Amino acid sequence: MSTSNRTVRPRLLSTRPALDGDPLERLVLDEALARKIASQVAVAVFGGEREMEATILDRSGLANSIVVRDPLGWSELLVRYFPYPLSEGAGEWRQVISEVFEFECEHWSRWDRAIAGLSVGERLQEIVHYRSPWEADRIPCCPILEIEGQRVPSLVRRYLPWPSVRAASLGEERTAALLARFFHETLPLVLPAKMQVSMDQAFGWLRADDPRLSRDHLLTDGHHVVPTRWRSLCKAARRVTLGDFQARR
Repeated sequence: MSTSNRTVRPRLLSTRPALDGDPLERLVLDEALARKIASQVAVAVFGGEREMEATILDRSGLANSIVVRDPLGWSELLVRYFPYPLSEGAGEWRQVISEVFEFECEHWSRWDRAIAGLSVGERLQEIVHYRSPWEADRIPCCPILEIEGQRVPSLVRRYLPWPSVRAASLGEERTAALLARFFHETLPLVLPAKMQVSMDQAFGWLRADDPRLSRDHLLTDGHHVVPTRWRSLCKAARRVTLGDFQARR
């Protein structure tokens, strides 16, 4: 299936921003805040208020993650947002983190278009990924959230309820076979070859449990794999880590 030739090349891939100011203080995510975020996502995605449930997934690392779903199960969205205030004095970091999410948004969209369109005759392939028509022009997206008086960037995409390679307890041989299939069949539909890290490099990271691509950062349904972060597989991407924001120079 053909996909758009446009690939986002955000400034974060080549330029290191100035690290000015004091360390940022993390915004605290609790159940009440998760519900407020769910309400904002409903407006951003659906254009109006609607009842949405929120489940906290992750309160650590560079971004917080929650799952937002409607009670009837028609939509299930993953929301990742930057849990630090980016008001005056944040220097270039607002632009950097926005570009991180924009990069992920573009490449999740490319993966959606490639995978959701694969079929064998009248039957979808074994990968379970059907994109509803309403999703096509609404998600993934990058709305700005209002959190404790701060405007913070976010990424909203469809939730993929696959376990990580670690949680699935896949052996090294099986993981290598799935990763090879991913590099040969799927990654070329998402990231141009000249921008990809090598398969050997990616598998080396997995074996070493490297934070760039650990066994926690590769999801699987037992037949396919997909990274939680597409920038991990872009060889031009400069790593943007939590430490960058906590250890300001």
